[in-house]
Amino acid sequence: MALDDRERNFEDALARHLQANRSAQASAGTPASASHDNCPDAEILAAYHERLLDAEEMILRKEHIASCPRCQQVLVQLEATEEIGLEIDREEFAPRGAGGMPQTLQVHAARASASPVASAAVAGPSAPMEMPRRRSHRRWLVPAGALAAGLLVWIAIHDRIAPRTQVNLAKDQSQSAPEFSPRRREDWASIVYSSGTGGQPKGCVLTHENYLEQCAALTKMYPFWPGVRYLSILPTNHAVDFMVGFIGPFVCGATVVHLRTLRPEFVRDAFVRYRITYLALVPMVLKNLERGLRSKFDELSPTRRWILDRLIALNRVLTRHRPHVGISRLLLPQIHRAFGGSLKAMFVGGAFMEPSTLQFFYDLGVPVSNGYGLTEASTVLTLNDCKPFRADTVGKPLAGVELRILNPDGDNIGEVAARSKTVMSHYLNAPELTAETIVDGWLLTGDLGRFEPSGHLQLFGRKKNMIVTEGGKNIYPEDIENAFDGLAVKEYCIFATNFIWPKIGLGEEELVMAIRLEPGAEMTSMLEEELAARNRRLPDFKRLDGYFIVGKDFPRTASMKIKRIQLGEEIGKTVDRAAVVPL
Repeated sequence: MALDDRERNFEDALARHLQANRSAQASAGTPASASHDNCPDAEILAAYHERLLDAEEMILRKEHIASCPRCQQVLVQLEATEEIGLEIDREEFAPRGAGGMPQTLQVHAARASASPVASAAVAGPSAPMEMPRRRSHRRWLVPAGALAAGLLVWIAIHDRIAPRTQVNLAKDQSQSAPEFSPRRREDWASIVYSSGTGGQPKGCVLTHENYLEQCAALTKMYPFWPGVRYLSILPTNHAVDFMVGFIGPFVCGATVVHLRTLRPEFVRDAFVRYRITYLALVPMVLKNLERGLRSKFDELSPTRRWILDRLIALNRVLTRHRPHVGISRLLLPQIHRAFGGSLKAMFVGGAFMEPSTLQFFYDLGVPVSNGYGLTEASTVLTLNDCKPFRADTVGKPLAGVELRILNPDGDNIGEVAARSKTVMSHYLNAPELTAETIVDGWLLTGDLGRFEPSGHLQLFGRKKNMIVTEGGKNIYPEDIENAFDGLAVKEYCIFATNFIWPKIGLGEEELVMAIRLEPGAEMTSMLEEELAARNRRLPDFKRLDGYFIVGKDFPRTASMKIKRIQLGEEIGKTVDRAAVVPL
């Protein structure tokens, strides 16, 4: 049965029930509660697994359900048989206590208020709770404000950490009141394991101060407020979404729209349906969005495509110094309506993002703010404020973040070091590694970069990936990979042959590209000619000596970074050096 039909049936049943209840109250000697005995809503609730697939009707009618004794009995029965499971929190439909809050949530809010992060959330303004009606979306448009702390802790501990009998005073009033321990800023907030691109993941101990300082710095550059709607398509355990899509909105009173799927049609629908303001995503998802838009552009007639290209070029000129979303929406209204008409910016991080993709969206008037950071620094150290837009950099340091370049070479490239209140406390159970990584208060990132005169940070790769030629030149594989941005392949990665096949003698070092083609594609002469042409444009000491095809997808971390060491080891075992095609 369609959701609209089920809602109409429910409306009819509810109307009959309320009419019967009013009639009972008007009848002398008939208690109002008697009309609940044959509650049609309760009958529908009892058929939950057939009629209330997403519990949407229950949520829409929760005020009635909370006041109806018969509905309460049915909910208890459903809960006992686990018909409801995690789809519905029983307390959302429980009778309200003081302040209109479910009695159990009052307990959780009190406990949450002992945490610095939660205290900031409680102080935030409230936003009305709304309910999406598509089954592809999670139940809530998550609000912040007065209930934020209670909801935050409720999600974390409900049926997982603390037994229900210890936190639910509504079920056992005879229990003694729980004891609350106030948290300090330097107390541990979480232990987050790094992706481990070059070895074993490490447990980064992050404090309440780390998260609060990070939140303050990010929202200073990109403000959140109760009118903001953030679209969450990344898992909340992802460091970027945990900060931008969880802590930030809760503290600032913004709204979060969660999706259960990354299917393009539902993502597009969410943009329009909820008029999304901000969105964070990883490079792979952004690349897919770019492909989708480019394919739509290619379907246009020659005349319409010519007009579109001219409008994009005009928008590029008008926004060359800073974004002007209002102008961009006037020039390219159809594109911006497809993004909901309210999108201010998208954030991308977690892995390298090709400058051409960032430029593509910026030219459409959709700024994509790329950033740079580490788990050890609570995710973000720099962020592009687009003033001016520099697609070849990772932006400027956030407020409160100090960066410096250690031991710069002739090109002013050296290791990036960071000092900030967002830097982790230590590595879990690894004091020696902590001492090697944090020296005199500076976090040694292991990343190589330099500062541009504008203050933007430009990255060149990992210190461990750097290759030194026999002529003493430093080569950064990630820097060379930028030159092949947009190559018509699924993925590629550059290695030194001595790393993959260590039999080659000193002075015979070569650079090769491992290529993974799109499924079903072949290496064509046109693709090889483009590869060779781009290679010729590189300085002599950076040029590739050849390429080879890899038959399976590259291993990646949870944040979609290529595991270079693992990939190199796999290639060394499965690919013979004779497979390299000279360029």
